[in-house]
Amino acid sequence: MILTLLGCMTLDGFFFNPTPIEAYTLVSEVIPESAIEEASFAGEAGLLYGWWARATSTSSERVVVYYHGNSGNLDDTIPLVEGLWQLGFTVFAVDYRGYGRSEGTPDHDGVIADAVSTANYVAAELGSTTEALVYYGQSLGAFTSSHAALSVPPAGLIMESGFASGELISDQSASLDLPSGWVLKEGYDNTSSVAALHVPVMVMHGVQDDYISVSHGDAIYAAANPEKFYWKLEGSDHAELDLVDPVGWSDHVSCWVELSHGFPDCRDGLEGSSAAAD
Repeated sequence: MILTLLGCMTLDGFFFNPTPIEAYTLVSEVIPESAIEEASFAGEAGLLYGWWARATSTSSERVVVYYHGNSGNLDDTIPLVEGLWQLGFTVFAVDYRGYGRSEGTPDHDGVIADAVSTANYVAAELGSTTEALVYYGQSLGAFTSSHAALSVPPAGLIMESGFASGELISDQSASLDLPSGWVLKEGYDNTSSVAALHVPVMVMHGVQDDYISVSHGDAIYAAANPEKFYWKLEGSDHAELDLVDPVGWSDHVSCWVELSHGFPDCRDGLEGSSAAAD
């Protein structure tokens, strides 16, 4: 993985591996076609594309904005969105600039701006504010969602398999044998953004993650302010907690969405470490 960086001496290739596409499939065996809607809206670099999986039950008003990882496009988000939708949530997933059909070229500041534009779009479509939303960021999406939360705060934030900082990624790459500042154009700092947030934060990380080690999850959780919770899953590699333990994943996500909306009683039944605000 890291050896591929030697040719360009930058971590940009690590953070962005988009798959452009002319048309999405967006076919689900779980979500009915009537609940799926492709959408486009204005971003700073051009049109951004996303898709809605709308809850079919009027009993749930919870909305989750899903920010995906560093590779692929919206077609690859279907399994995770299906899981969130089955919990009763309306879900919106987005492609950053350069991913899928979204216009532009991804970079550090650009994908953060896209995350902000997405949150504002979703809130406007719902006739609400971003404070009614829960952000779910996976891998790179943990970075984009935590930084977006600084300017457009959500009700709560879920960060799965996130990196603490580009510096820590570089420092853990003994094969480079280069000072981290030399290979980093930007800091890609998640810990600083999380430390500045005052929203409920759920950190989730696979103990056997060989792409972004669990030490990154440790650092993110340590930096977060209460309310916060940390679920480390044994036997899970990178960004696969929903596949390794679907029941545990469902319990943790459902609880955190509800806690973010003011219902904290579910936390006692979860595995993990918790810190509650006074």
